[in-house]
Amino acid sequence: MRSPIVAALAAAAACGLLIGGETTAFAWAVDLVLMERLGLSREAAVIGGFVGIGIGLAASLWVAVKVYRAELALAAAALIPPPPPAAPEA
Repeated sequence: MRSPIVAALAAAAACGLLIGGETTAFAWAVDLVLMERLGLSREAAVIGGFVGIGIGLAASLWVAVKVYRAELALAAAALIPPPPPAAPEA
């Protein structure tokens, strides 16, 4: 069985990469639309692409940290034993 830390890291990495990739793709699509509509130069489009990569990385790291903390909290909650049953009253 995997340790809770490894499971939390795996979930955080998977979610972070998924959300970061989607965010980067969306930022690039917005960059291409703006380049087409506003008639931006190639250099401005390249800068916009790098901004999109930065936004994607930031979103990826933010989501990974949030998921990692949530997974560790769930693992810690699973380790807490349930309260003992109440004694029957006479």
